Amino acid sequence: MVSTPNAPKCLFDRIEHEPESTCIYRRLKMDYSYGLGKIYTKEEIAKAKKSPSFGREYDLQYLGLISNTFHTADIERVIALGKKFKDRNPNKYAQQSMGIDPGFGSSPFGIVIVQFSDGVIQVVYADEFERPRYENMINKISDLYSTFTNIKNIFVGAANPELISSLKREDVQPQERDNWNYVQEKMSYCKKNKVDINRYMKVVLIPFNTEGKNMLIHTKELLKFETPIVAINPKFEKLLTSLRTCQSDDLGKLDKEATLYDNVLDAFRLSLQMFKLKEKERDTVLYATID
Repeated sequence: MVSTPNAPKCLFDRIEHEPESTCIYRRLKMDYSYGLGKIYTKEEIAKAKKSPSFGREYDLQYLGLISNTFHTADIERVIALGKKFKDRNPNKYAQQSMGIDPGFGSSPFGIVIVQFSDGVIQVVYADEFERPRYENMINKISDLYSTFTNIKNIFVGAANPELISSLKREDVQPQERDNWNYVQEKMSYCKKNKVDINRYMKVVLIPFNTEGKNMLIHTKELLKFETPIVAINPKFEKLLTSLRTCQSDDLGKLDKEATLYDNVLDAFRLSLQMFKLKEKERDTVLYATID
């Protein structure tokens, strides 16, 4: 079999990671350097490196499809800014936000935490968990809530009301009202009056069926803002891969088959709900919706 890499976990990736003792193949890896001076020149490679698909087509990197949603230049910019903050500890005085895309059984579970520090939204935690147990994720969220001590809001995908009720009732925000009539009424009130619901409750449910497109647009606006305001440490590979491979249609709906690590991407979109861009005196400014 011969191929360039495609996406993580594809056939070649699985074969590549099989133990030597069980793999029936002899595996040969040949990056572009094997062809220099033979099938292409150094000048041709220098030109090819300008393409966002270079790593996949020439350098044995499992990158999947190139995103039709987020521009490669914007992703590289958030990585460059992320490198400036990669050695800093989380700022315990900065406003922090957690996004959770619940998934149990056959669906992965995504969690992202960001903080607003030095005028920049910095990703301080991002991961996706395959087929987790409910109690394990409750414990994980509680541990993260204890570690990152200034989380102002937890934005949760509305697909799992049991998790939302558990977080409101006993785990991270004891005694917060989890009555669904109250929650729905408060959501309707805030939407009608254009008020941020996270001023009224710490654990905020977000329905993707009505808010998914707006969250995608909001994420794109933050990533491409004229002044870099989003920083992602290169170590958060799953989140960066999800941005690089994000495929969406004209209605703002993700293609979850083509988008790698879509659950951590959904969690990222949720975590950004605490931050808004606002027109002010002919300038656009970024602010957190919690005072």
